[in-house]
Amino acid sequence: MLFVNREYELRVLEEALSSSKSELVLTYGRRRIGKTVLLKYFRRKHGGYI
Repeated sequence: MLFVNREYELRVLEEALSSSKSELVLTYGRRRIGKTVLLKYFRRKHGGYI
């Protein structure tokens, strides 16, 4: 799946996952802009790790 202008959000999620300390990432924004799809893509990419 191609995400347009989502490189920053994916990078933040990657950094939080690879961090050695506990991280909390909040995902918020207007409705219907792809928050759930972004998180599903990230979860699928990492094999359901999160």
